[in-house]
Amino acid sequence: MWSPVQARLAVFLGAILFLLTQAPIAQTPTTTRDSPNLYPAALPPRKGPLPTRFAFRAEADIPIPAPRPGSRLQWTGERVRFETDSGPMEIEPAPGADPAPSVPAIEEPPWVTAAGERFRVRTLPEGRVEAQKRSRLTKSGWRRAWSLHVAGRTPSPPVLLGRRVFFGSVDGQVYCVRLDNGHRNWAVDLGDRVSMALAAGTFAPPGAAQSRPTLEFVLAVPDDGASVVALDAYDGSRVAVHPAADRDMLVTPPLLLPDGRVAVGQVGYVGSGAELLVLRMEPLPEESAPAAR
Repeated sequence: MWSPVQARLAVFLGAILFLLTQAPIAQTPTTTRDSPNLYPAALPPRKGPLPTRFAFRAEADIPIPAPRPGSRLQWTGERVRFETDSGPMEIEPAPGADPAPSVPAIEEPPWVTAAGERFRVRTLPEGRVEAQKRSRLTKSGWRRAWSLHVAGRTPSPPVLLGRRVFFGSVDGQVYCVRLDNGHRNWAVDLGDRVSMALAAGTFAPPGAAQSRPTLEFVLAVPDDGASVVALDAYDGSRVAVHPAADRDMLVTPPLLLPDGRVAVGQVGYVGSGAELLVLRMEPLPEESAPAAR
């Protein structure tokens, strides 16, 4: 039999042992420059009215030679340029337009530079994202700001909007991180790999005074080619989805045209033709918008 003192000591040691075994559960991993997106703080709820929401409307299906799957569309100033197996082509994004041969692609730099040119960002295929900041103390004029890893490869370049960086990954996620430190704002699973480039922009319906603020959005085409998805840049919630035509597949990243329309290459089932799909974003009635969170 234990004495009362021994019993109390055993209970005390047992409690200490229990706390020690539970402590790792409560610990927060150390955030490093290579993993700045661990355990991000929750986004604060929006204040005031929600931004304007929109829906996609198919404006034109313009016949074109089949674009090379995964190749990017480019805006030349007047036409949309696209890659085919027989060479580059371009076409005006209007019904009845005819495609014509084009010049070689404009090579895009590996780094995407933010407005103001204080930061630049790039993705590396192995699932790494790096950012650099302007510096007068280095020979290159840039110094390392942050870098991070994600679960899947990141073959497409990042897209910048304000002080946020957006990129897709073959783990099925679209990520949004802060430009200055790489901390994650949100990540959304689109249900399939996201290896094609994203697009980002703003939407405000035409007209006079607006009762809702402008919406910042991100466009993605998952690798299954089933739809164009618009995400709210603030929290990643789905704003609008436009499905591909029956038995068709979207094969290029979305291109946001200067007039606010969206172009994407669409290929028919088993050689039934290809089109440049042109979408217009139309505002939803204000009463149909969800309540502010």
